[in-house]
Amino acid sequence: MDLGQISRLADQIRKVEENCQRTQQKLQNLPPLAQKADDLDQLMDLQAKLPVAKVNRDELDKAQQQQTELTNQLAELQENNSVDLGSVEPMDSATLKKVKQLLQEQAQVAAKVNQLRSVPSRQTASTNKSTDGNLIWGVGVVLAAVDFFLPINAIIKLILLAVIILGAYAVVKQVDQPAQPADNATDDLQTAETNGRKIDEKLRQIGGQTGFDVVPATEWVFLQNEVVNYQQLGQRLAELKQRQAVLREKLADFWQTAKPILQIDEAQPQPSLNELTKWVTERIQQIQQQQSQVQTQKILTQNLAEQQAELKQLRTKFAQFAIPPLDDHFDEWLAQLTETQKQAVRLRDLEKTVDPAIQTELQKYPELTELQAQQSKLTAELQQLKAQEQALVDERTQRIGELTGLKNQIDILNEQQALAEEETELKDLIDEWLTLQLGAKWVDETLGVATKGRLPLIIQQANEYFAKITNQRYHQIEFDNDDAIHVVDQNGQAYELGELSKGTLEQLYISIRFAFMQAFADTVDLPIIIDDAFVAFDDQRLAETFGLLKQIAQQTQIIYFSAKKEVYQLVDQRNVVDLNEK
Repeated sequence: MDLGQISRLADQIRKVEENCQRTQQKLQNLPPLAQKADDLDQLMDLQAKLPVAKVNRDELDKAQQQQTELTNQLAELQENNSVDLGSVEPMDSATLKKVKQLLQEQAQVAAKVNQLRSVPSRQTASTNKSTDGNLIWGVGVVLAAVDFFLPINAIIKLILLAVIILGAYAVVKQVDQPAQPADNATDDLQTAETNGRKIDEKLRQIGGQTGFDVVPATEWVFLQNEVVNYQQLGQRLAELKQRQAVLREKLADFWQTAKPILQIDEAQPQPSLNELTKWVTERIQQIQQQQSQVQTQKILTQNLAEQQAELKQLRTKFAQFAIPPLDDHFDEWLAQLTETQKQAVRLRDLEKTVDPAIQTELQKYPELTELQAQQSKLTAELQQLKAQEQALVDERTQRIGELTGLKNQIDILNEQQALAEEETELKDLIDEWLTLQLGAKWVDETLGVATKGRLPLIIQQANEYFAKITNQRYHQIEFDNDDAIHVVDQNGQAYELGELSKGTLEQLYISIRFAFMQAFADTVDLPIIIDDAFVAFDDQRLAETFGLLKQIAQQTQIIYFSAKKEVYQLVDQRNVVDLNEK
């Protein structure tokens, strides 16, 4: 019976049983699946339409606000005018130009009529001025006589004389102005009034044709501007209403598509687009998690079936041996049987080493007690011989000591010199040991100070680095009560280190080391030196890792030694130093 084969087979069975139990436990720990999963394609299509619906909703709200503003402007414009602006059509450019020309001519004719009507008043004023002139002449003569006969200062006489002369000149000037004949003024006045009536008639005709005759002609230009503004605002309002109708139709189409997916009827109120966006996003995430869970369940179920099939084969093979069942007492039975086989093998080996003559001699002692008695006798004799041997050895040692004392003095000095050298070497070793002990103590204290209160930060930083290097496949590093490390993927599935690939393990350890080094950055400002640490990474992992190095290099200097040409393409060529060229 090959006990080694049985032992290996038992270990395989137990290991496969543990794997089966672990897989079954993972299957039991999976959350229950939903009874009915939503259509992911419909949800994804609805999610793609949501941004357009939000834009339409915002544009509709803005259009409604603009409609309110335009309505208020129209009301204010109508309130400031006594005329119904909506019932008046604006003039065309030619008519407006003609109206402006007629109003200008009307103003000119009115001014001329007023001027001609004031001519008789000017003749009367001229006659009055002549009378006033005669009065001034009389006063001047009196003042001249007073100036001549009265005994006053000469300067005052000169001033009075100048006043009299200026007054006389003014009177003569007014008298010399000729008066306009009265007959010419009357004809011009009649012509001007006739022209004015013609202009008024033309304006009445235009007012009747355009509807502007509800206000005086002098207000037509102002009314034209008001009507144009009113029509422009009305046109903009109509365009806004049309645009709102289009937007409402688009939103109605969107909700027509969304309601079957939301499973709501017409009687229920519509949720807001933000609420719908949140709901759709959560449902998509749930479905994706559910799909991932289904895939995980499928893989675990397949693994469990394979493990159970392997376990069945191993148990069938184990049952072929005529041995006790594989229970708690199996190991004890196997240990006893193994020890028995070892003793049997040892006995056979002893029999091979014992001389045949000795075997013949041993056969003389049928009982073990007789053999033990003979062994005791021989042992006593052996002890006596050993005592004699020891006495001879002691005597020899004494003789050698006596001979040693007779050694040459030079040999003694050589021995002392060698002893001094050994003492010096021992002292150097002690100094080196003390230095190493102090250095180790300093390093421990430094690590204690540097990591004090930084462990949560180190773990957080390691999580960020690990997520970046693995392209967001893993996003969390956890430590259990036994300080064992687990990693959690993007679907929330936890994995032990033994379940990770070699590349992922290296990425995990690099993330932890980088996070630990960053924790020292604010305490010890030292560069990070790396010598081709990522030779086992593929191109994508290498690119992600160098992206992380660039991020860390913003705070800490990094010196990277490499003989791989692929690395040169991942860094700035200005920072590359080729040692072969130095």
